[in-house]
Amino acid sequence: MSAHPSNSASASQQPAATRQQPAAVNPPAVGNIDNKLYDPALGSIHVMDISRDITLHRRRVSDLVVGMLWYANINSVITQTDVCEFRTVFLPQLKLRAGRIHEGQPFLGPDGLVVSLRGDPYNGGDARLGVSPLNTRGTLTHPNYDRWLSTLLFAGGERYDSAYHRALVAKRARSLASATPAPTSASTPTRSIPAPAYVSTPTHPSPIPAVATPESPTPGSSIPVRIFQSLKNRLDFRSKVTESKEPRTDS
Repeated sequence: MSAHPSNSASASQQPAATRQQPAAVNPPAVGNIDNKLYDPALGSIHVMDISRDITLHRRRVSDLVVGMLWYANINSVITQTDVCEFRTVFLPQLKLRAGRIHEGQPFLGPDGLVVSLRGDPYNGGDARLGVSPLNTRGTLTHPNYDRWLSTLLFAGGERYDSAYHRALVAKRARSLASATPAPTSASTPTRSIPAPAYVSTPTHPSPIPAVATPESPTPGSSIPVRIFQSLKNRLDFRSKVTESKEPRTDS
């Protein structure tokens, strides 16, 4: 009598469709996402440098980073579009992605307690931490708000004291330097262009030319000697004719 086959098949004999895998904790918006958690310490980096790092846009980020992005948008440090680039956390219109677990550094408010966003405490996965009773208005009016915000968003510095802003200033300075012509060095000889041969360049005032007389052509005169001699002969001839026509007076 043969043994009856087992009612349960082995895992290797099950169809692939029935072997279900656990769902992703942070469902990616697009494939090829580096799933390594980005978890910086509080006060270690400027929020603008996080926002402009495109390698972080598709990575998992800690609850602290989510809070940094959230309050950077509230304070107009970055835009809503910048926040929504972090697609493992946010959907368009600043909606929080469902199914995300809380991990990494917690997001603590100015009172030192966990901040809630849309009713969800961002405790980094540690449920033992106390939750702040402050809402957004209470956070903004807290007496420790300014110092807390400087540490949270600007690493304890100023609004524009980020690597991103410093790079912009340096780029602008290089652009202005390249647009400004370099001064001519005193030791660099200047090249003079000689005047054309037909241009007269006297080095001293020319003397006033003498008035030409009919006795002889002036040096450099444009009247040829032959023509001058002909004119002189005509004048001499006229003089003789005039003398011959004058009446003689006997003494």
